[in-house]
Amino acid sequence: MRERFEMNKREQILLGILILLIVGVLSAVLILVSATSPMKKAENQAANVAKSYANVENVDHFYAFTRKETYFTVVGKNDKNEEVAVIVPKESDKVTVVPMKDGVAQGQAEATVLDRHKDVSKIRKANLGMFDGKVVWEVVGETAKGKITYYLLDFKDGADVNEK
Repeated sequence: MRERFEMNKREQILLGILILLIVGVLSAVLILVSATSPMKKAENQAANVAKSYANVENVDHFYAFTRKETYFTVVGKNDKNEEVAVIVPKESDKVTVVPMKDGVAQGQAEATVLDRHKDVSKIRKANLGMFDGKVVWEVVGETAKGKITYYLLDFKDGADVNEK
């Protein structure tokens, strides 16, 4: 006494749409995971370097900075409870450690760009890295018309850094 399961045309179409939706969602998740994986790997490696070079236990911020070279920066508190930035170049072993109290904070850098550049209506992000041997903030601003602009500020005093 076997019963046959039959679906009408409408049920078949709905089942097909459901299967396509499930496959689409799973594909999107896989693409997202694979796309963020290299950055997560870089963050973990930079955190490990920060721990060994500056005794940073917890990472509060992670920045990826690329101009002439790529740098990964982690900011966190060391074993003396001092906030430090550990700047790790992608292509070399020359790690830079700077106390955050010795420079301009991210919020100050962003406010400086808004103050100096009246055409910038909002800040998209800021990254801490190295440029020509200096620790710098790269602040990404956006104008009211949607134009994206990049500004480099010296970490020590917030002065504009000119690219050569």
